[in-house]
Amino acid sequence: MTISEFYNTVPSKPYARRIQEANPSVFRSLRQFALQGRLPSKGSFVWACITNDLSLAVGKADQHMTDRIEDIVMYLNNCFPVGCWGDEEAVKGWSEERGLVGTMTDSHAIKVAQDSGL
Repeated sequence: MTISEFYNTVPSKPYARRIQEANPSVFRSLRQFALQGRLPSKGSFVWACITNDLSLAVGKADQHMTDRIEDIVMYLNNCFPVGCWGDEEAVKGWSEERGLVGTMTDSHAIKVAQDSGL
């Protein structure tokens, strides 16, 4: 499986599926950040989520994403690699490392992502 193919797979965790169903582009952006360290636009909804800025996240969320805030928190806590999110410094560091693919082969990174529920 390629990274592009992975992005199109249905996640194994129910809370992740609910995010994907509510807004596929938000879900893809979250996956791209975790897997490849691809930064979302600063100040965007996804940026707010991964930098743990609840006030900004709620302010940027549409109704679908407002309804999925709890699922996003569960997804970040349970599926994202430790230390890759939570504040701006962690997010920038993860991006500089190029996410999971920056520390292992693409195929191994995809396996880790699948195993974690990413």
